[in-house]
Amino acid sequence: MAVLAIPLAAAALEAAADAAAAALIALGAALGIGAAVHMASKDESDKKEGSKEGCPDSSETTPQNNPTGPAQPKSNPLTGEPGETSTTNHPDGTPKQVRKYGPDTYPETDVDYGHDHGQGDPHAHDWGRPSDGSPPTHVDRGVGRPVQPGDPTPN
Repeated sequence: MAVLAIPLAAAALEAAADAAAAALIALGAALGIGAAVHMASKDESDKKEGSKEGCPDSSETTPQNNPTGPAQPKSNPLTGEPGETSTTNHPDGTPKQVRKYGPDTYPETDVDYGHDHGQGDPHAHDWGRPSDGSPPTHVDRGVGRPVQPGDPTPN
């Protein structure tokens, strides 16, 4: 029984980390500021403590030196045109996240790149909707799952 509890606890912690990162991104978007959120992969967590290797510092994430352009946002907007996709990139120009919007203009599916917390890289998150009809929040962003055919791709 204890052997089964460890993977379940790890999955719960990963889901909580996803929810916390989404909350920070949503808060930054609501306040009109960008926020860089770095999720360490299992390989990075094995590096010596205190090492910043693989984590962008503030000078690497400024819009002025972002190779994808000075206007590149740090996160995708919460709303968009139904059926459309929005892509944000890491400072090196590789995809960070692709978001597809549902018929109600809110996120339908996110595909995240550049980190793996158990679902692979890339991996997808499906968005649910609150039962009271209010706009979705980070709480409605589902746990990661493997990418499937039909998930959004970088544009």
